[in-house]
Amino acid sequence: LRTSFDLTVGDSLLGGPTISSGLDPAASPPVLRGSGSPDYYFLKITSTSGEDETDIIDETPVTTATPGDLVVLQQFTIADPGPTGDAKADNKPTLVRSITVKKFSGTADVTKIERLMLYRESATTPPGFQPEDELLGTVVNPNLDAGVVFHNNGRRLLRVADGSEERLYVVAKLAPVGFEDGDTLQTEVSVVAKDDPDKQGWEPEENASSGIETPMPVIASNPLIIEVPPPAIIISDAELKNGEQGIITVSVRYIPEPGLGEFQLGPQGALIYDPDILEVLDIRGVSPYRLETYDMSIPGLIYFVLALKPGRKAINEGPVLQLVVRPVEGVEPGTQTTIEIKDDMGLETVDVFRDADGKDLIPDIIPGKVTIRLLAGDVDGDTIVTVSDARLVARYILGLERLTPEQLRAADVAPPQGMVDVTDVRYIAQAAAGLRELDPAALESSSLNSFHRPQSIFSTLLSLLGFQTDYHRSQMVVKSTEDTITILGRGVMPIDIQGTLSFDPSQMQILHVSGVNGYVVLAAAIDNQAGKVRFVASRLTDSPSAGPILKFETQGHTKALKLDLDFLRDAAGYDLT
Repeated sequence: LRTSFDLTVGDSLLGGPTISSGLDPAASPPVLRGSGSPDYYFLKITSTSGEDETDIIDETPVTTATPGDLVVLQQFTIADPGPTGDAKADNKPTLVRSITVKKFSGTADVTKIERLMLYRESATTPPGFQPEDELLGTVVNPNLDAGVVFHNNGRRLLRVADGSEERLYVVAKLAPVGFEDGDTLQTEVSVVAKDDPDKQGWEPEENASSGIETPMPVIASNPLIIEVPPPAIIISDAELKNGEQGIITVSVRYIPEPGLGEFQLGPQGALIYDPDILEVLDIRGVSPYRLETYDMSIPGLIYFVLALKPGRKAINEGPVLQLVVRPVEGVEPGTQTTIEIKDDMGLETVDVFRDADGKDLIPDIIPGKVTIRLLAGDVDGDTIVTVSDARLVARYILGLERLTPEQLRAADVAPPQGMVDVTDVRYIAQAAAGLRELDPAALESSSLNSFHRPQSIFSTLLSLLGFQTDYHRSQMVVKSTEDTITILGRGVMPIDIQGTLSFDPSQMQILHVSGVNGYVVLAAAIDNQAGKVRFVASRLTDSPSAGPILKFETQGHTKALKLDLDFLRDAAGYDLT
């Protein structure tokens, strides 16, 4: 809770000493000094008043950060008129000329800030600081002891409309090194409003600015608290498809000055991996470090000595070692393995980890994870997308094949995500023919728990005379001759069609089903005992305006047919229902 008031100190109303009590201006904050007994002086507290309208209200929360973070040092609001003092609007905006940010006394050495930025909260971003907020200014290697001034080269920096407020953030990019655990950093801001309406570049007299009523500077309510983690060894993650080489990086972070000097694994600790899943092809140091020696003779174990090159400056964070790896041939997509540092007892052990002055450090170790990545559309896992993948998915849709959850993820390449159907089949077939590129991001949004076969969207009895059914913009027509049944389309033609044709097996048998007019049957299941033909068909290029789609070769004939359609879709994958 903060209050604001005017304080008047004067003689006792009942009489008293001739010398008035007063405030001691040397004290911070000012304290009352009296000329006699407290009975002889009084305090009169009234609400703040004045001609100025604008308040600066600090809102800085308690914040912790680690070296290298992007963090809010101070958060404050410029309100015109503000909630305290003279809160009666004067029909003038607040024209902010400059904002000065300075270190509050008693905090850490702020030369450890790489960049200082001033942001204005945007109405299009969520509450609280967001990197997408409006950036008003940036200063590299700021000197907060002297103060950093954000301005706009003589023009106003910010306009706060009458009766409104703006929220601002002082944001710092902390250096990765140089802090000690528990350091604090607290800032203060001074806001200057336009003071000369006739000055070149400013608004005319009739748009003069409201004044700033809040005494400057405004100190951040809470300091930033720096938490320095222990030194860390970080092994990167990787996603690789079968046959693909990749890089695993070993990095360090939070190494105190003067930086990393030597890093050794062996004879106790080792870099370990699963040799049945991953093959390590090469190991190399990253400048300014070099491998003094290494041993990869035992599959699954790597020993090495990594040292700083003579005359080079040690680093405090960054990559120091790289592994060139590739999946072992035949590993199933979706397989995962870790790369970690352990001894033969399974304990995290590093033999030597020292700074450049020879001081031993005890690091945290963050293992890496390698995932054998699914290739979008590569359902059979042979590292290439072919029409065989499309036919495999089509057969799955008809219940003729079983696919693993990982294969289903590889097959789910077309919207809607979470369902494998005829449009996924077409996308894969088009990719195999070089007509489309599949989006790998589709695999990330696919849920393995939501795959299902759809219910038919339409079912009707069709007579041999050519009974036709209106699909709003699309019409399907079935026609029959003595030895064929043909499905035709009119109006808006589908590009994907998936469904079942039912017939009387005592009267007719289906010998073969094929696509017509550019349509391809990617899978069909003929069951002449049950009297059903299930099919998945697509046209890989744009559909025609009208014409035949499917042809069924028959033996015998029946007077009634039933067509169940799971999907009719256009080229964009939208249902024509």
